[in-house]
Amino acid sequence: MRISKRAEYALRALAMLASRDPGSPVQIQELAEAGGIPLKFLEQILLILRRADLLVSKRGLGGGYRLGRQASAITLAEVIQLMDGPWTSLEIARSAEGPGVRGLEETLRELDTRVRNFLQTQTVATLLEREQSVQFDI
Repeated sequence: MRISKRAEYALRALAMLASRDPGSPVQIQELAEAGGIPLKFLEQILLILRRADLLVSKRGLGGGYRLGRQASAITLAEVIQLMDGPWTSLEIARSAEGPGVRGLEETLRELDTRVRNFLQTQTVATLLEREQSVQFDI
């Protein structure tokens, strides 16, 4: 399974915002530079996230972006679907026949369900927790 660059950048931007002081908005230029994300692309992503109420923006002096809700309430599944559209199920070629075809179809259906369920349990806060545990595993 692959997610788009748009979904990856959206998740990274949300994680960067979640790692900051919740009361302090972060300017888009700072997010772009810190995340190595092209500014124009990030503008489009943040607009989608703001329209979905995952972000709040403030204009003017001291303005920028901050999370629209708690990082623990934003699931990876929600963000990926917002950025990439409806979930695409795993499947085999329609013309497939013979031994194992139905078993393979059922296996892929189960895998699809497990991935979807897993991503629904993972949040932006989870990303930060995992990053902390990786840093201390050295």
